[in-house]
Amino acid sequence: MLDAINLNPTRPILSGAAVMVDSSCNGVPMLVLHRVDPSVNMRRFYTLSLENSLFGDILLVRRWGRIGTHGRVRFDWFDSPADAANELTRIASAKARRGYQEFGPKAQPAGRRSAHSASRDH
Repeated sequence: MLDAINLNPTRPILSGAAVMVDSSCNGVPMLVLHRVDPSVNMRRFYTLSLENSLFGDILLVRRWGRIGTHGRVRFDWFDSPADAANELTRIASAKARRGYQEFGPKAQPAGRRSAHSASRDH
């Protein structure tokens, strides 16, 4: 049913963010946003994903909280995949206006190395 929305890892949702497929979530397309401001000790995450429910509806799953915690979860049910995709886009745009930025392998600056690759050097 999600194929009807035409979600793929390269489809832009808003400038500077794209839906990415996170392998840790069993291939569910998800948008991962972070907002980090060390001057006020702010480290937040916000994820949005569209999933099929057991009853044939489309679920918009929102997860948010402080980075490193489980955070909170909210589920919104939609009858139409187009309505769910429109709501995902609306929420992602609002988060971008508030300073959230895409997080993922493509979003990291070129000079920055992941903690995993740094640990292999020792």
